[in-house]
Amino acid sequence: MIRKLSLRDLKPGMYVVRMPQSPLLDPSRVYGREGFIRSEEEILSIARQGFSEVFVDLRAVPETPRAVLRPGLHSVPVQEEVQRARAAYAQAVRVVRSLFQDAAAGRPLALDAARESVEEMVGSAERNTDALCWASRLEAAGAVLLTHSVNVSVLSLAFALHLGLDRARVLEIGLAGMLHDVGQVQLPPDLVNKPTPLSNEERLLFQTHAAKGAQMLRSQGGLAPDVVWGVLEHHERHDGKGYPQGLRGGERRLCGRILSLADRFESLVRPRLSRVALPPHQAMTMLYVERGKAFAEEDVERFVRFMGVYPTGSVVRLTDGRTGVVWQHDPENPLAPLVNLVFEDRPHAGEEGLLNLAVQNELRAPRIKEALDPIVAGIRPDLFAPGLDA
Repeated sequence: MIRKLSLRDLKPGMYVVRMPQSPLLDPSRVYGREGFIRSEEEILSIARQGFSEVFVDLRAVPETPRAVLRPGLHSVPVQEEVQRARAAYAQAVRVVRSLFQDAAAGRPLALDAARESVEEMVGSAERNTDALCWASRLEAAGAVLLTHSVNVSVLSLAFALHLGLDRARVLEIGLAGMLHDVGQVQLPPDLVNKPTPLSNEERLLFQTHAAKGAQMLRSQGGLAPDVVWGVLEHHERHDGKGYPQGLRGGERRLCGRILSLADRFESLVRPRLSRVALPPHQAMTMLYVERGKAFAEEDVERFVRFMGVYPTGSVVRLTDGRTGVVWQHDPENPLAPLVNLVFEDRPHAGEEGLLNLAVQNELRAPRIKEALDPIVAGIRPDLFAPGLDA
């Protein structure tokens, strides 16, 4: 529920939303930087800037201070959580396969099973977000549309947790990610799977999948509005050049904005059909280049903080010449992740090679010098994933 408040009624833990531009709103009075208010000092800073009013989403108030004080904490080590995360991911792929088969046949979708699957993934992400992200790398095999749908769900729900959204909204966003491409089952398979560029006519037909999916879900009923809106808006752009409605800036809802970032990142690192995959760090660079165009600048900045400058699975070279694979990152130390070092006599995972760059306090302690293309470096990141030596 969106409510307008005087700044004196704003409290830490409330979630500020940006409202669409309107002649009824005075931009000099209404503070519009979206996100959680984390302290009284932040409120004072807003007041000093001359703002006196704010719009907040009361549904987004966290249930506990955990989400406000420091999102992204890992209550379980990544190597301990990764097997549970892989099981949750594999179950999600099975559920999505069933959902898409039912949708193609015109049967009602088994939404209870979908919700249970998303609940399992959210539980895993709450214990360790990076473990679930690793699961999406290790288990992503088989039908591309199915694994892409689960991967977008994983990134979306994990990003929503990072933003501090309440659990009910996180579950809705995860379900929307799972269903975001369900409308593609109503398109000709040779169009969806075409390996060459689409013609203008084909592209326009393909772009109907977002509206088709949203209409399918509306017709079935039983879904929160955020789920339907997320499916409808996941291809909208900040600059208004997206589809199907051409929404611009603050007209786009939070769920659709989250899904669009996750969908874009996934399309870059695990492209469908014959496109060339980018290493994770290059995909993050692409998103950064697209800020202010496809995505709001603050959304990209938050996503980079969530994923890290060097996302899990990135191959990096340290200043001392050693090479490693990023296991886990801390949003508070985006340039100093936990790295699994690569040794010639140990071409696989193992905790004996772990190096936490965030706790290296010596003056000449190693740090990341550069990210590497894993193909050029001759390193398969998946062989250095957590939990493989268990």
